[in-house]
Amino acid sequence: MDPRTKVLAGIGGGLALLLLALFAVVITTGDTGEPTPAAEPTSTATAPGQSGSHVDEASQDGSAVQDPELAAWAEENAGRFPPAAADGASFPALPDEATTSAEGFLSAFYEQLLTVDYAADSWDEAMAWVRYETAPPGEAGDTAGQHTLWLLSTLTDPPKSERGVIPTEDEWARYAQAGTVQVVDGVTVLPNQVWEDKVTAGTVRSSDPNSDCLDVTVTLHRTTGKQESRDALTFMACTGSAAEHDGYGFAGVALVKDAR
Repeated sequence: MDPRTKVLAGIGGGLALLLLALFAVVITTGDTGEPTPAAEPTSTATAPGQSGSHVDEASQDGSAVQDPELAAWAEENAGRFPPAAADGASFPALPDEATTSAEGFLSAFYEQLLTVDYAADSWDEAMAWVRYETAPPGEAGDTAGQHTLWLLSTLTDPPKSERGVIPTEDEWARYAQAGTVQVVDGVTVLPNQVWEDKVTAGTVRSSDPNSDCLDVTVTLHRTTGKQESRDALTFMACTGSAAEHDGYGFAGVALVKDAR
């Protein structure tokens, strides 16, 4: 099993069981990745502090829990991403009003992340900004936290997905060489029905008031010289509290596919 899946039970301290239960339902519904409801989660995890849990307990201070297997994965993959969280000219910090709701945060986050002049903006700048906006509590600043690394990896290599939300570093370089400019034509954020059903039924729960999962659809317009193209993708994104700012943060992604 990919050790990144274990973080779903522990991100932000308050998300224990919550994301693991959701992803257990969604990911096991079939190869298409369609988020259809199931009778019960397949996970045997229990809430933090209960016996029998096969995931780490949430830390008492609300910071992300640490897991040896995930830590080994993070150490192996740490070099893939910039070492520090930062905002800058190409990717400035989102305004405070954009972090007051899950819908507002996801809409503003993906609009800014995916509006790119690939030659003028760098992949490292983009990923450092993602770290600034989304790192969970306990992994602020220059701390190369395992959960933050997991989060970054879901954008380029998301679980159960047809594609990444953003290009890999090599793909970014190819766009830059071609002079590609990309703008966001629109972002739609809607409730994820599986999540809503599980919350209503009480089978997922969290002490983090900013935990939520929603369906996001992004429409993109790319220009390379005289050539233009349009693209659209849809995915599930989950929110939680952030280390660097108040309000909503975190943007772990799964079930990415082309919107047809």
